[in-house]
Amino acid sequence: MDSGPWQGFPFDWYPPAPVLVFPFPPMLAALKHSLPIGDQWLYEPKLDGFRGLLRHGTNGHVQVLSRNLRDLAPSFPELVQAAPSLPAGTLLDGEIVIADESGHADFGALQQRLTVARRTAGQVALQRPAVLLVFDVLELGGVPLTELPLRNRRKRLEDFLPGLHPSLQLMTQTRDLALAQQWLALLPALEGVVAKKSDGHYAPGR
Repeated sequence: MDSGPWQGFPFDWYPPAPVLVFPFPPMLAALKHSLPIGDQWLYEPKLDGFRGLLRHGTNGHVQVLSRNLRDLAPSFPELVQAAPSLPAGTLLDGEIVIADESGHADFGALQQRLTVARRTAGQVALQRPAVLLVFDVLELGGVPLTELPLRNRRKRLEDFLPGLHPSLQLMTQTRDLALAQQWLALLPALEGVVAKKSDGHYAPGR
């Protein structure tokens, strides 16, 4: 590829690996068999991907971590490259997804990334780049946001994330129960629907 947003991507270079320091594990969903109903609920589609936490530290270091805080940076260099487009001191939470030719999430392609040698990960990323579908921001510009209600954190995301980088996309979200039920009808193309309280704080654990 010699043009487009990936031109000049420094795939053969990685910053020195920082000591991975993370303040808490991510918030996890609890399995339910029906959607909760009420004005306070927000709904998001759940795609078949890897949970991903992307941090651009105030010192310039970049971290890409799994839900178990495993270092994913060597497997997803395109997310490492995207991180400096964020304000320093920013931490995003989302789902790492690779799409197939029909636009559906390809979980097998993600699993294969974990087996690719570091020296070739960049070329693989050029062929089929991953995207972080961002659904939360926990820190922005060095300011912690976890105590803010979800609706406020979502507003922050909507204000700065769209168009920032092709590997960072905003996860779709709706208050429309009927639309969320339509998403459920797309199973197994989707894994399900995540329901979150609009006034909820970010709490580690399930």
